[in-house]
Amino acid sequence: MGTFERLTTKAHLNSLKRLVLLVGLAVLAVKLAVTVVWAAPAASPLDLLARLAASVADLGAVLLVFQVLRSRRPANRAARSSVLLAVSPVLLVASGIHGDPVGVAVALLLLGMYLLVDREAPLAAGIAVGVAARVDPLVLVAAPVALAVTFRRRGSPEGRAL
Repeated sequence: MGTFERLTTKAHLNSLKRLVLLVGLAVLAVKLAVTVVWAAPAASPLDLLARLAASVADLGAVLLVFQVLRSRRPANRAARSSVLLAVSPVLLVASGIHGDPVGVAVALLLLGMYLLVDREAPLAAGIAVGVAARVDPLVLVAAPVALAVTFRRRGSPEGRAL
């Protein structure tokens, strides 16, 4: 691959990163506006802070999905998947209106798996999964499945577990 091809590929990837980040931030702004309009009259400031944390965790999950899929699938598909996750109405209702902490736990579980598989940082991954379990213990139901996926042999065409 020549220099020009590398430059255009990198420029395309950077533009997709910017697109995902821009859509994620726009959706976050909409979530926060809906939260303020919907829940502010009856909610305490602490409740609004919990909803803010859940909405920011959704943005982190969107960016993590893009980062993970970018190395495994074409960049266009990774960006499309991330944007679809960002504009999901389920996330709007769960984090923005209800303030459900499960979104924070799922984002931390995704972070833990990313750190374990892609960054090979088991200590940081364990801390992230531990904090996710502290936020919502139900995340521990998904952790064995996520860990089984991470312990595949690298380079094996069948993808068999060890």
